[in-house]
Amino acid sequence: MKNLSAIFMACMISSCITTSSAQDVKLGAAGNLGTTNWSREYNDASTRVVFGLGVAGEYAITEKLNVGAELLYSSIGPKIDDPEDDFFGRVSIPNIQIPLFASYEVIDHLRIHAGLQPAFILSVNAVLTNDPYNGEKYDLSENYGSFNMDFILGASYDITDNLAGLLRINQGLVDVETERETRDFKTTGIHLGVRYWLVKK
Repeated sequence: MKNLSAIFMACMISSCITTSSAQDVKLGAAGNLGTTNWSREYNDASTRVVFGLGVAGEYAITEKLNVGAELLYSSIGPKIDDPEDDFFGRVSIPNIQIPLFASYEVIDHLRIHAGLQPAFILSVNAVLTNDPYNGEKYDLSENYGSFNMDFILGASYDITDNLAGLLRINQGLVDVETERETRDFKTTGIHLGVRYWLVKK
């Protein structure tokens, strides 16, 4: 899976370099607010709200078909409410996400998109919020991998020439937790976002 994402990323970068002097290249800022959880339900896990912030780019292959990429700092991991183990808090997994997608304009200003989202995990912490811990962190990195991959599907709408709104869902394809083979620690989420194009050429 890592090799697939590396090939996909190389193709995207190569395409941007070889066509950077052409029309229909957009570069800008991107941000989103969304949810994160594991893809299977557990008694002690629930959805929490996260944000993402970074940059985005798109290249128009045809009038209707675009390819795009984003570079985002975000987080994954659910809230935990486990009275049995006296654990109340969250699993905090900051990571660098690289959504890679193709989009198609189905009607004026409205596009659907799909692709892959490789991500590189920066750290993993259990953050306890109940007394007497009050925000104390415990490093869980040794129990987790350093890489994640999601399938992404969504839609965007051009509000103005420079501003677009975005709705996206993601479904994990790999287990981020490596120590418990009996559980399915894949990520899932829904995100609302915006992209503002700073450069168009």
